[in-house]
Amino acid sequence: FDYPRQSLLYLPERMPLPASPEFLPAVMDVALERIAASRGGAFVLFIRVFDLDDLTARTYELADFVTQARAAYSLAKPYAVGFSNGANIAAALLLLRPEVLAGAILMRATLPLTPSPLPALAGVPVLILSGADDPLVTPDQRDALARVLTEAGADVSALTLDAGHGLTPRDISAASQWLSVS
Repeated sequence: FDYPRQSLLYLPERMPLPASPEFLPAVMDVALERIAASRGGAFVLFIRVFDLDDLTARTYELADFVTQARAAYSLAKPYAVGFSNGANIAAALLLLRPEVLAGAILMRATLPLTPSPLPALAGVPVLILSGADDPLVTPDQRDALARVLTEAGADVSALTLDAGHGLTPRDISAASQWLSVS
């Protein structure tokens, strides 16, 4: 996949404020329009979560959204691609609603929660990309995520890059290479 030539960052104008009750429906409307226009070739990046209760609620809302979008557009289970808090949300999807995703690429993620019991993630491919010099995600946090996903049965690949918390071209190439064999 040629990311520089085949990718587009879309930032919609005139969206409600994130704290507004109208925000999530507006995001869903915009995302569904883009998914339909791309014939299922789009992914949506979510970047902010504030607390565990909110994370859980938003995870279930996102899972319902993905389920509805799959049904409406006859889409296969998607792979989640997330960075930082977006990766934490993707990890939460795997842990709380494992039936929703085919797999995930989690960049600079931490373990957002530990459900009990752990879900059945047998064979679900997950790539964790961490930065060796990440000031926000400690090695213990990174390792806890990999350990819990592995204990749940996921097929976890973890790579620590010579990077901080920000994304690098190596993240994109590692993710692309991993996707080509997953």
